[in-house]
Amino acid sequence: MGIWATLFFTSLTPNIGLAFGDIFSDAYLVLEYHENMQNASFVRARAQECLNLKKERPIPLQAYAECLDSKSQFYYTLTFLLIPLIFYLTEFLTLKPEYEPTGLRRKLSLLWRDMCKKGLSISQYLSNCFLLVVYFSATALALILWQPVTACCKFYRDARLISRKERNK
Repeated sequence: MGIWATLFFTSLTPNIGLAFGDIFSDAYLVLEYHENMQNASFVRARAQECLNLKKERPIPLQAYAECLDSKSQFYYTLTFLLIPLIFYLTEFLTLKPEYEPTGLRRKLSLLWRDMCKKGLSISQYLSNCFLLVVYFSATALALILWQPVTACCKFYRDARLISRKERNK
């Protein structure tokens, strides 16, 4: 167990700490850019500053930052917050069943298969639709909150398997 604690504190903890720092700073920037985007006087002042900087020759480097409007800043930053979720979804959909501890993928596929059957009554179909929404919501939470944890479980299980194979040689 000592080697796993050492591995956790030396390689995984710094990465998780940096990731949380990055996520929280980006979330703060998204909120700030959204507030700036809603503030008409800020948008006008920034546009005027952009025009003033563009008149200078050569155009200063600060003009590139000032001329990027708050709406673009908001969407660019939001994009970089959401991109990891696409990767988590891809990993969630391609994980081997033994690494997917929630069982949500199996439940979703079984429910979808049931919904595709002919002869369901309206109440059964609506009930399945409701369950599908619940399972998709749970999947979204799993992706956001638990996918990094399941990835760590996968690495731990793989390392145990490799060390067991090494011992058997």
